[in-house]
Amino acid sequence: MNIRGAPSLPKLTKTAASFPPVRACIFDMDGLLINSEDIITLAISHLLEKHGRPAFTRSIRAQLMGVPDSTNGEVFHEWAKLPIPREQFAHESPEQMQLYYPDCEPLPGAEKLLTNLRRARCASSGDRIELALASSTKSHSYKLQISKPGTKRLLDFFRLTDGFWVMTRDRVAVVKLNGRLWHKGHNAQRMFSLRG
Repeated sequence: MNIRGAPSLPKLTKTAASFPPVRACIFDMDGLLINSEDIITLAISHLLEKHGRPAFTRSIRAQLMGVPDSTNGEVFHEWAKLPIPREQFAHESPEQMQLYYPDCEPLPGAEKLLTNLRRARCASSGDRIELALASSTKSHSYKLQISKPGTKRLLDFFRLTDGFWVMTRDRVAVVKLNGRLWHKGHNAQRMFSLRG
């Protein structure tokens, strides 16, 4: 399709036929499907305020986003300059987050995206596209994050015949930045699907 006055797009070197068909989609949860990144920012900001420090800025949050236990690291503590020992903050921050996690909600468009994918079929086989969740969130935090009915309903998209398929951080030895979390989730999803 060519729109008058719009620059033409360069041709892609690969055609759709050269890519393998989509058989599964594995999702991260935090900041993609639910607003947990916002909730974490709010919880940490309240904790910073308690200790007389400024609120979490978008800039520092962006540097830490997606990094497990990032508020225990050097980048955060260099920026925060807290008047308390790191160990104390490391103890207080999970407690603060646990208070806020039940407020997590689905992000706009997440339910529609999952609805469309749940209806989709693999182009080559006609099989349903499998959905799985691979998150670096620990199981106890995950349960708090999905405690609202709307958030819990969103996770129903990952329900299979034998129950949910969710790969959390405590079920794999590495975290998501390594990539093995998603790989393990995909392999387990394939085995799980073959059983059902």
